[in-house]
Amino acid sequence: MKLVFSAAILTLMAAASSALAQDIRIGEIRAHFYLESSGRLSDDVLLLKNAKLVNLPRGEGVFGEPVNTIVFNITLLGARNSQPQFASALVNITTTNRTGQKRTETRPLLGFVFGADGTVNRPIVLENVTCSKVEIEVKTKGATKSAALGFECQDPKTADSKTASPGDKLTSPAPKPLPRR
Repeated sequence: MKLVFSAAILTLMAAASSALAQDIRIGEIRAHFYLESSGRLSDDVLLLKNAKLVNLPRGEGVFGEPVNTIVFNITLLGARNSQPQFASALVNITTTNRTGQKRTETRPLLGFVFGADGTVNRPIVLENVTCSKVEIEVKTKGATKSAALGFECQDPKTADSKTASPGDKLTSPAPKPLPRR
């Protein structure tokens, strides 16, 4: 009798737990560069077509000012005006440096408060990675979405200052020295 009662309680607890756990969906991933001279965020750089992301720490490329920080914006979708207790997402960030060495970091996203439109946005800030390949992968229960940015830093003697596509804003050809790290 105790065994049947214990099994019934465990079944009820599992049902209650799954009822409280709300599925969330991944809306979109956006990436913005923090422009260091002006203190502004760029438009979504994942939408840039054919722009070479070369020597950004020196202020070369389409932005015309130094870039060392990326702000990823993760948009998640859930029930309107809700605060699901057990909803979560995982963000895996993999950077690959010039020598091919990979580093992966996992960041959990918890404690969502969805607004009237059923969305919540979470920032992921990465610094000093604009000479690396950056891959970001967002996972929720049953869904995965990813994005990637490929950066390159060249020696000033071999760098081509006209690395952007036609029509993109170009900077002066005089490169600034990379900061020592």
